[in-house]
Parts: sequence; structure tokens; C-alpha cells
Amino acid sequence: GENPSGEETPGGPTAGIAPDPAPSPAGPVPSKPPSVPAPRASMRSEIAVGLGWLWRHRMLRSLAIALAWSNFMSSAAFAVFVLFAQEVLDVGPIAFAMLGSAGAVGALIGSFGAARLGALLGPSLSLRVSAAIFALTFLTTGLTSNPWVVASASVLAGCSVALWNVITVTLRQTIVPDDLLGRVNSAYRTMGWGIMPIGVAVGGGLVTLVEAVVGREAGLRAPFLATAVLSLPLLWYLGRRLSPAIIREAEERAEGD
Repeated sequence: GENPSGEETPGGPTAGIAPDPAPSPAGPVPSKPPSVPAPRASMRSEIAVGLGWLWRHRMLRSLAIALAWSNFMSSAAFAVFVLFAQEVLDVGPIAFAMLGSAGAVGALIGSFGAARLGALLGPSLSLRVSAAIFALTFLTTGLTSNPWVVASASVLAGCSVALWNVITVTLRQTIVPDDLLGRVNSAYRTMGWGIMPIGVAVGGGLVTLVEAVVGREAGLRAPFLATAVLSLPLLWYLGRRLSPAIIREAEERAEGD
């Protein structure tokens, strides 16, 4: 996680410390009234500042939209994962727990090589590779009934998440000014995570709709297959709005500020 720099008063930690003023020939100089600390900004205004800065920045806005789209789709699928595992994969509690931890294992494995792979591919291609793996793993899950295949896909998905996180965190820390990093990150996460409850509702609704028309198993597979299909526009979006030239321009502008 990021550790945004705190704000410091101008002049360093000793600002405002000075010897008492010397008395003037006309008499003692009235002492200066103690300074009153500036009131802290409200939480609403802090959120507004971070969200406004994020939305005005073309590249980071595109990155936040991509995260929101990805989280919307994945939450729609994972909303029914328990039922999918029980009824389609036919696994018990222990096997389900192992399936649930497969993604974390993949993220741990991916974290060891994500930085090196990201440096090799560059940020733009790394994001598209991560999104392509994301789509492939959901497609595989939606088509199979083998829990071992699903577990393998989850490990691969975890690796792709590690790559995505390394790239996006590095970009935000490089581009966002230190004094705004905390507020912008909060706005970024709000956009990315705030949409997930809507995705859960859509996933449940999709299961109900498809089940009524085709059947129960098809309904439980539908959110995974829909997520895979709807990942294709995400790949196009990443290539167009987060191209190497756009990312390079944003990094160069941040270095010049």
C-alpha cells in the first residue's frame, strides 16, 4: 500500500520560533497574539479535491475507469461462485476453501516476478497482458466443470492481479504529487471498489434471467462467460486510452512539475 507524504509547515519544523522582539525606545512592543491553527478541511472537501484532481488527469482517469470496469465484471461473477462451486464443480467445504485460496497463491507467486515483467513489457503492454489473462481465466472457468482447471485458472488470475497492481501503484506514485497522493488514492479506490455492489446485483440478476430461459447450470455459468466477453472492450480501451505514448507523456509531465 502507499504511504502518502504528510504536509509540513513552510520553513521546516522550526518555523515560527524566534527570539522575543526587542523593546523600542517608545516602550515595549505589544506581543503578537498567538496564531490560530488553520481549521482542518472537511472530509467532503478532501474527497472532492482528490476526485477532482483524478478526473482532470486524463491517464489516471482512464486507469480508474478500467479498474472500475474490471471490478464490476469480476464481482458479478464471484457473487455466485459459492453456488457455482457447489452445483457445477461439485466440491465440498475443504475443496472450496482450496479454490478460494488459489487466487491468493497466484498473487503471491506473481509478486516475485511482477516488477521484472512489468519493466520488460512496459506499463501499457503489462496492463493489456493482465487484462487478457483476466478474460482467459473467466472464460475457462465458465466452460469447465473440473475444479482443478478452475484452481489453475485462479492461480493464473492471481498472477495477473499482481502484475496489474505493481503497474498501477507505480504509476500513481510517480504521477500524483506527494501532498495529494492520499486523497487521489482514496478517490481512485472509491471509483474502483464502489461499483462492486452493483456488479454483485447484476450477477445475481443475470443468473436468474438465464436460469429461467435455459436452465440452472447455464445460469450459474453465465456471469463468468459474460465477464470474459465484456473484457474484450476493456482490452480495446486499455490500448487506446493507456497507450505507451499517453503513459510516457504523463510521466514526463510529472517529472517536469
